[in-house]
Amino acid sequence: MKQSDNQEGSFYKSPSPFFQRGWIRYSFFFLAGVVIGILLIKLIDSGKTNLFVSDEIVRGTVYNSSSFEKMKPADVIYVDNPALKTAIEVRYSTQVVEARLDISTLYPVKLMVEYGYNNFRVLNIQNLTVNDQSTTLSSSNFIQINNVGDNKYIIQWLNRNRLPHQISFKFYQNDRMIYSNSVTVNKE
Repeated sequence: MKQSDNQEGSFYKSPSPFFQRGWIRYSFFFLAGVVIGILLIKLIDSGKTNLFVSDEIVRGTVYNSSSFEKMKPADVIYVDNPALKTAIEVRYSTQVVEARLDISTLYPVKLMVEYGYNNFRVLNIQNLTVNDQSTTLSSSNFIQINNVGDNKYIIQWLNRNRLPHQISFKFYQNDRMIYSNSVTVNKE
């Protein structure tokens, strides 16, 4: 009998297939368990509701303004001079800050609303009485309203924290400031 035909007595072992090796098989089971666990956690967490409003949830929508009367009042600003007649009422809650503006001008007036970028994020600027001469522009830390005539605006911000912060209202006519005031929100 040849040596090659009889392998019972030899110490030679044939290599096992790649997937039959123990450490590879267990690592595949471990990775599959991790993936399935992550998927299950995502499915369970998707049913929970978040108690705080985030930027991504509210962005691009018109926040319901019917609760304006239930919000805490921050301040009311009245201005009555020959160039400008305005009433600005600002209220806030833990989630939203809302300003209602009634502006009446005979000639073009620019309103700059300035605030801290880290404190507020603009949700909505709405002109309730639209005319073709009034425009709005929004940035990360200011809102510019170019107004002619009688207009009513609603501005809504996401209240990012509950610390006291200032919102400044500055009116310009021909690049000359005609009125400036600020309002503090989150007073308590």
